[in-house]
Amino acid sequence: MKTLWKNVLVAAAIVSAAPASAIPVTFDFTGTVQSTYYVDFVTGEQVNDAGPTGAAFSAQFIIDTDLFGPPESSEAEFSDLITYSSLLGSAVSSSFLINGASVNLSPFSTNTATVTFGNSRGVVELEDGTKAISPDQWNVNLVSEELTPIGRTGYRSLSFGFVADFDASDPTGGPGWFDFSPGIDLDSIATLPMLSTYGGPPSLFLTDRRYSCAERCLTTDLTLTAFTVATVTRSATSVPEPGTLSLFAVGLAGAWFMRRRVVRA
Repeated sequence: MKTLWKNVLVAAAIVSAAPASAIPVTFDFTGTVQSTYYVDFVTGEQVNDAGPTGAAFSAQFIIDTDLFGPPESSEAEFSDLITYSSLLGSAVSSSFLINGASVNLSPFSTNTATVTFGNSRGVVELEDGTKAISPDQWNVNLVSEELTPIGRTGYRSLSFGFVADFDASDPTGGPGWFDFSPGIDLDSIATLPMLSTYGGPPSLFLTDRRYSCAERCLTTDLTLTAFTVATVTRSATSVPEPGTLSLFAVGLAGAWFMRRRVVRA
């Protein structure tokens, strides 16, 4: 019996010492196909309504923030960026339906997920003397690729993003979503704002590229599908903390021990 309790306490100590589990965050979208743009880079042909405009779509993305790597800082023209990346397919589970038909978002062998936060630099003066602004925003991008020694032979990406409010006449007066000085935790996607007066509904795009790889791989044509989002909901499933799990384990062992004492009596 002493050996049993020793094993239970050792297991509880290991669980307590393990890092806290992240919170899986689920996003559900519904809406319609807004437009499908097709371009043939070989012939120069362009078609603005190349797909099922008005077709209903639904999508779900479950993001396991614990499966992403450490944050990486970078700079864009209008924003400071912090990006979390993962090469693990299980980091984001997804389903995507258009008119009830499933769209495969990971048709190729290499699948990457990124979550990027953009902290606006306010008004930026461009080289031509004009001024521009990009508000705070955050987005999720899923990329599936087929990579070979002669180049990329397949590519599909899906991205959705959320844009903060801002006032062009007073860019510092709008609500800021981010403060990068202490960094930003990926788990914040469970609580960050998603809707804004300026940005309106979130953006959602599906992109396909096709290639010719006789000698080296060159893009032959591209299809970009934009979606009108009617509804978006978000939910986060709490995961027990390690300390809670260890107490639960000890409690179960105690209940089992008491049951054995009663049976033997």
